[in-house]
Amino acid sequence: DKVLFPHSGTFSANPVTMVAGLTAMSLFDQDALTRLNALNDQVRNQISEAIRIAQVPACVTGGGSMFRVHMKPEPPKNYRGAYADVAEVKVRTAILDHVFDNGIMMINTCSGTLSTAMTNKEIDILTEVLLEGFRKFKPLFADL
Repeated sequence: DKVLFPHSGTFSANPVTMVAGLTAMSLFDQDALTRLNALNDQVRNQISEAIRIAQVPACVTGGGSMFRVHMKPEPPKNYRGAYADVAEVKVRTAILDHVFDNGIMMINTCSGTLSTAMTNKEIDILTEVLLEGFRKFKPLFADL
């Protein structure tokens, strides 16, 4: 008699996923890492410029391939400083809805992660959409 133990998983027996993962890992070398870090420096600089142009009390932090937009004028120094009150959440939600409506996905903390497939084009699109959002929802920043 055979006893069957069903097993399932997102990547179980998926050779296409395994090949894609192996290929991505082989392409992620020091040059790719250096380029990705430089791209994140660029995105943070461009978001900071969009904040300055829109004249809203926001800032951007991050490192490596990750960044986060805070709806506060100064970068938080610790997790307590990063806490968003009700007014900040209201602004952040409006900005996140705006970027999503424009084809960009960021997580609910207004954070993003870059990938090696991205170029200056994607960074320019992101920062243009954020600038539009900052301008569109500038009245909400008055409550901060």
